[in-house]
Amino acid sequence: MRKQWFGDSRDYVKWSCIREEAGCKLSVVYGPMLRNDSFSGEKLDGEVVRFFDKHKDFQAISELFNGRFTYFSESYDIENSDQYFKGLANLIKEVQQHSKVLVFLDPDTGVEPEKSTPGSKHLRKRDICLVCKQLRVGEKLVVYQHASRMENWQNIWTKRLEPWADEMGTTLSEPYYEEKTAKDVCFFIFTKK
Repeated sequence: MRKQWFGDSRDYVKWSCIREEAGCKLSVVYGPMLRNDSFSGEKLDGEVVRFFDKHKDFQAISELFNGRFTYFSESYDIENSDQYFKGLANLIKEVQQHSKVLVFLDPDTGVEPEKSTPGSKHLRKRDICLVCKQLRVGEKLVVYQHASRMENWQNIWTKRLEPWADEMGTTLSEPYYEEKTAKDVCFFIFTKK
């Protein structure tokens, strides 16, 4: 996730999914996997960028969840992945002391590609496994996925992730997506058995 994308059309779908999945019983732990904005090559006024960025406050999202929301504010890079997910695990554990959780991971593009090396814009299988291992029965992990260039990409991804879900002791729900608002994204929901 990059702050420059905060509040775009995908966020309407993203947070509708999270509200639906969390209901009124699960507390949301948001791992935005925050990365630096990418404004390369553009003639942007620094003052304008600062103005808009100061209004992009992830904590404001808590209004949607009656205070049952917290986010992990550390920046993410593939090189610090172990440290990032260790810190996130501590936050999940803290929230689990008073509530069941829904963990939402929001990488730039989604799950690691099948045939190339994952980078900072991807969520690796091993990190999904770490989070799922920490979940208790009924708790959920929601993962952002950007469209690939293949037709029926949601189905292809679902078939790829189903064995992962079984390995992690979770069930994989039908992907959540909204064709009219943001047809290039979907969300995969893993629920601990």
